[in-house]
Amino acid sequence: MIKKIQLFNFISPLLVKLRYRNKKDPFFEFSKIIKGNIIKHGKSDNGIILITPIRVSPVSNLFEGLIGKFYQLKGEEVRVLMCNQSVEYCENFTKFNNRNIACALCKKEQQRFSNFFKLDAIKANECVSLDDIKEIKQIINERDFNAKEDFYFDGIDLYNAITSAVMRHTLKSEIYENIYLLKKYAFTAFFYSRVISNLNNKIRIKTLISSHGIYSTWGSIIDTCKKFNIYSIVWGRGYIGQGNLLFGKNSSYHEEFIYEKPAYKNDHKFTEVEKAEVLSYYKKKMEPNSKVDYINYYKDLQNNDNEIDSRLDEIAQSDRIIFGMYTNIPWDGEMLKTTENFPTTRIFVKSVIEWFDNNPDCLLIIRAHPAEVSREEGKGTETFEDLLLSEFEILPKNVIFIKPDSNITSYMVSNIVDANILFGSTMSLELAIQKKVIIQGGKNEVSFKNIVYDAHDKVTLYKYLDKVKSKELCVTDEMYNNALKYGYYWIKKRHIKDTSVVLDKLLFQEYTFDNTEEFLNDEMLNFVTKKISNKERIIYD
Repeated sequence: MIKKIQLFNFISPLLVKLRYRNKKDPFFEFSKIIKGNIIKHGKSDNGIILITPIRVSPVSNLFEGLIGKFYQLKGEEVRVLMCNQSVEYCENFTKFNNRNIACALCKKEQQRFSNFFKLDAIKANECVSLDDIKEIKQIINERDFNAKEDFYFDGIDLYNAITSAVMRHTLKSEIYENIYLLKKYAFTAFFYSRVISNLNNKIRIKTLISSHGIYSTWGSIIDTCKKFNIYSIVWGRGYIGQGNLLFGKNSSYHEEFIYEKPAYKNDHKFTEVEKAEVLSYYKKKMEPNSKVDYINYYKDLQNNDNEIDSRLDEIAQSDRIIFGMYTNIPWDGEMLKTTENFPTTRIFVKSVIEWFDNNPDCLLIIRAHPAEVSREEGKGTETFEDLLLSEFEILPKNVIFIKPDSNITSYMVSNIVDANILFGSTMSLELAIQKKVIIQGGKNEVSFKNIVYDAHDKVTLYKYLDKVKSKELCVTDEMYNNALKYGYYWIKKRHIKDTSVVLDKLLFQEYTFDNTEEFLNDEMLNFVTKKISNKERIIYD
C-alpha cells in the first residue's frame, strides 16, 4: 500500500497537469494577481484562525483559500490543516475510485494550495503522537461498533461522522454491519478529533472555518470544536445562482436550517414585490430548461415515457385520490434527514407503501430523483429503485414508479395529485410555495415551521394520509404565507452571493479583482468576516 502511494505521489505533477489541461487553474491564477504577500506572525495570544480543507480540490476549496488569504492580509494569524496522507480512509474516494490516485492528487493539491495562497499548513500527522495512534487503535480494536457508545471518543459522540462516511464510501443508505469500514472510518474520526484537541492545547483556536460539517474528517472536527466551545463556521455552495454560499454556525448548515427558529419575522410586512420575486424564481425553476440554479437535473433527460404519460392523462381525469412521492438519492445526507421513528429511508418508504396496500382506492405515483442519472456516481450508487424493489419485488397495483431518466418531471406529477409525500427533500419548499399539500416524513429546512405537515412517526403519517383520503387536509393561509416568507428568506437572505469569483456550474472562470486593494475590498469577504468577528450567523440582515 505504502509503495503504491509513493509511486503515485511521484507522478502527481502529471496528474495535476491532466486535471487542468482543459480548464483554468484557480490557485495559480490567484498567485498571478496577489504576489508576494505573506505575513509572518509570532505566537498570537489571541489564538489562530484555523481553516480545515483536509483534502483539496480547486472546486471544493477555493473559498477557503480566498478567506484565509483575506484574513492573513488583514493581520490575522491563519493556519490551514491538511491531511498529508495521515489516514488510510477519508471522503476523497468511494469504493469506485482509485484510492492511490485520489490520495496522491489530493496531497499535491494541498501543497499547491499552501504555496499559491502562501498560507502556512499544519500537517495532521504532525499533530498526534505515536502514543495517540496506539491509544486510538487499541480503543477501536476493543469495540465492535454495535452500540451507540462505541462511537464515542474522548466523550464526544462521533456516530454521525463515522456512519455518514461509510454511507458515502459504499454509496448506500444503510451501513448494516460493515465492521471493517466502520473501524476504518472510526480511526479517521478519532484521529481528527485528537488532532483538534492537541492543536487547541498547543495554539489556541479562536475561530474554525470548515466545509460540509459531516463525514469522518470535517464532522469529527466540528463535533470536537463544540466540546471546546470554539466558534465554528461551516460553509458550502448552494444550488441557487452560480454557487452562492451557505453557512452554518457551530454545525453543518443543513443542521442549522432544520433547527433554526422561523427566521422570517412575523411582524415583517411581506410586500407584493417580495412575494412576486419568490413566485417568479420558483416558477422559473420548474421549467425544463431552467437556468435559475447552476444545475438542472431535468435538462438533458431523453427517455420519453409515452406509456406512463398517457396513464397520467387518464389518472388526472379520474376521481381517485392521488398522491405524489418524490425521492432523494438514498445515501445522500441520510443521517441529516432521518428521525427517531424513521431512522432510514427504507423504513419510511415501507410504511408509506403499506398504507397504500391497505387503501387500494388511492393511488401513489413515485418519481425517482433525476440526479440518479446525472451524478458521476450514478452507475454504481444505490438507487431508490434498488431500495424499493428490495422491499417489494412486486409493487401494489395502485403504486406507479417513474424512473429517474423519465422526461416526466416531479413538477408534472405534482400538478395532478391531491397531496405530496416527501422524506427530508428540498422540494418540500418548492411545492409549498405552489400551495400544495405536503406530508413530510423526514427533516429539512421547512421542518417545524408550520409550512408542511410534519409526520415524524408512523401514527402521524397515517393520520395525515387518512385525512387526505377523506379530503380533510388542506394548506391553510398561515402555512402558505409562511412558505412564501421562508422562500424569500431562503433565496434572498440565506444564500450569500460570492462576489469574489465568476463560476460556471461551479467551475472557475475568473476573479472579479485585479489587485490586492480590490481583493481586500471584496463585498462578500468583508461581509462574511464581519459576521465572524461578531460571532454571528452569516445571513443577510
